[in-house]
Amino acid sequence: MPEYCGVISKSPTVKAVKSKIEAEEEKFDFSILDKVVEEANNVDIREIAQQTEQEVVEVETVNGFGPNDVILDIRSIDEQED
Repeated sequence: MPEYCGVISKSPTVKAVKSKIEAEEEKFDFSILDKVVEEANNVDIREIAQQTEQEVVEVETVNGFGPNDVILDIRSIDEQED
């Protein structure tokens, strides 16, 4: 299993200062972590190939947004439009 923090981070921390880590942890909402861990779905790696063979469902598209809609742009910086 590769170390993803080092792979995806532009400047990964290699010599962390404990006090800085603790200061950042104070800002973190651990209830979010608890929620996603509770709702996590574990998949046996051997089942992934079988799942990819299943029919892909088309994603709903819209032409406009309402005042209470939340837009989450998950594109990489290189894919984003100005």
